[in-house]
Amino acid sequence: MLWKKMLRDMRANFAQFLSILILSMVAMWCYTGFQANVIGGNAARKDYEKKANFSDGWIYGSGFGTDEADRVKALDKVKDVQLRTKILGKADEKYNTAEMYCIFQDSASVTVPYTMKGADYDPADTEGVWLFYRFAEAWKLDIGDRLTVHVLGQDIEKEIKGLIATPEYEFVCASSDTDTDFHNIGFVYLAQEVLPGELRINNEMIFTCDGDPLKLEDDIASALDDNYSFIGDRKSVDGYNRLTDELKQHDSFSYIFSFVFVAIALLIIVTTMKRMIAQQRTQIGTMNALGMKKRKIMTHYLSYSFVISAIGCVLGMVLGLFTFGKLMVDMFSRFYQVPDWRPGYDYKSIMLAAVIVFICTAAAYVSCKQILKIHPSEALRPAAAPTAKKCIFEKLPFWNKLGFNSRYNLRDISRSKMRAFMGVFGTCMGMMIMTLGLGAYDTVDYVKNWYFSDIQNYEEQVLFKDSASIDDAEELRSEIDGELIAMNMISVAADPHPTSDDIISCTLSVTEGKGLFRVSDVDLNVCPRGEGYCGSHHEAGKEAGTEKRGQGLLEDRNRRQVEREHYRSHLPSPLRNGHNHAP
Repeated sequence: MLWKKMLRDMRANFAQFLSILILSMVAMWCYTGFQANVIGGNAARKDYEKKANFSDGWIYGSGFGTDEADRVKALDKVKDVQLRTKILGKADEKYNTAEMYCIFQDSASVTVPYTMKGADYDPADTEGVWLFYRFAEAWKLDIGDRLTVHVLGQDIEKEIKGLIATPEYEFVCASSDTDTDFHNIGFVYLAQEVLPGELRINNEMIFTCDGDPLKLEDDIASALDDNYSFIGDRKSVDGYNRLTDELKQHDSFSYIFSFVFVAIALLIIVTTMKRMIAQQRTQIGTMNALGMKKRKIMTHYLSYSFVISAIGCVLGMVLGLFTFGKLMVDMFSRFYQVPDWRPGYDYKSIMLAAVIVFICTAAAYVSCKQILKIHPSEALRPAAAPTAKKCIFEKLPFWNKLGFNSRYNLRDISRSKMRAFMGVFGTCMGMMIMTLGLGAYDTVDYVKNWYFSDIQNYEEQVLFKDSASIDDAEELRSEIDGELIAMNMISVAADPHPTSDDIISCTLSVTEGKGLFRVSDVDLNVCPRGEGYCGSHHEAGKEAGTEKRGQGLLEDRNRRQVEREHYRSHLPSPLRNGHNHAP
């Protein structure tokens, strides 16, 4: 009997109960969808890192040998050690001279390339190259094709033996791009014997260990006699850390959006159940007078919220996993390279569903308990009209000048505070979500215009080969009336042997000040054409900028020639003929 009554009441209040169902469903849909991406991504990454024996620490220096590697491996908590040479090179011209990280190894024990297609990486094979599979897909390269890379003044052409991925480059983006374009960025693994003997300089030592690798800094420094640049952990690797931050952000989103929709659902439940119970006051008194226990009556009214919210949570979990979750995984798999990334779920989704159902049921309990305290004989009579009191708005000095409708609405707001709060809060949350969504599109368009119109004040660029000299670059600059730009990644630290937490990495850009490649300050104010320095708004900063600008612009060709020769004389002999120029 009570079951049929519940169905009739739900039909009579269809709009309100449908809103509760939808909000419960959307709350679980958002949570499960975001979590499906996070849980599936973390599970796939864990398996990926285990198969690749992903390194925990990176030691950078000017040259490591097997003796240094053996001393590091002998330390407590250090397990595996791998030496390698990693240099940023370029692909051939027909591949748009894409940036190409070249990794040369004589063994493969740490951060082993994950084979997507073809043969596994063989560090003894001097005739093959193992290429990043997304770069190969972008340029339609396959096993057996020939690939040429330019690195350290060498043109290395090898046969593609395998297409690979690595946890170290789960995210890759060219320095000239604001977003990932796999036509412009890639990496290759080669045998170290491919390089001439004088260029086989191991500038990285990667290792796996138990615990935090940065806590081993003192032991490593002692083992290497302080002959290294700095030590980094996984957080210092942008290709890995970018996805870590993205998944943490999605984890936060799952709780934020769920909270918003559950809060709105609670407000609807409170107002709906309160109104319905007030309307059924006589029915409740009759059932109580006929001997029905208050506990059974309470269970009957609690079942409204319990059933509706439970159905909504189940639907939200299913839809979140197979719609939103799959959409998120498919979308981010285009930017991040994690094999076997699928939507996932865990016990937290079931726990959150139980919490949502409990909260919704508890909200209904708060609305029901007051009416059940009334004696059955009193409940059979209609409720007495509440005593009218002056509302706070009546104290306004212009109250008497307001019209009837305005006075009625203000009194209604004062006497139905929960309903008024629900309307304001719900509208606020809805507008917040819409503003955030639309604002994201505006931000992307703004950044695009700022970077490609304001900063890059040119239409074309020429990338020089490593073998190009400064004279060649200046000759071309004169012919096309261009501007020479030198760019490279640098790391800045206060200590001689810092850890990755004490280092700031950035791109160093050196311009001629013609304004084709411009810079901006922290307020995104772009320097006008012809200005080579963009300083702060303070006068002292402007004066310092003027002085630096005067020192930096070397118009005398002979003076530049002297500086070039001085610079070359201080380079290692294998590098004196290879320079990177970005006009």
